[in-house]
Amino acid sequence: MVLSRVLALLVVALTLFASSMLIASCGGTDPAMTDDGGTVMCTAQGAVDINQDCTSNCDCKDAAMVCTKAPYDRKVNPVCTYTCDLASPNPLCTMGCNMKGYCKLQ
Repeated sequence: MVLSRVLALLVVALTLFASSMLIASCGGTDPAMTDDGGTVMCTAQGAVDINQDCTSNCDCKDAAMVCTKAPYDRKVNPVCTYTCDLASPNPLCTMGCNMKGYCKLQ
């Protein structure tokens, strides 16, 4: 009886741990890569252009760019892009805005 309770608690604990790891891997955030323009202060701006791989907002060539993977499910890595509003499109988004608030990219 005691052994079955211990096993049940162990299964619950392992399930919770696995769930938390899955959530972190799918929706976790990198503090150097934010979708809101960033909380990281760059000492120098990078040279990465729009739709090119990046690791932080500081990699992007324009301080107005963000490094994100959020709206680009098919991209392997995060890319530099601009935020974009359908009601008032960003002129730097040559293909217009997507439904998630960023430039449409190929």
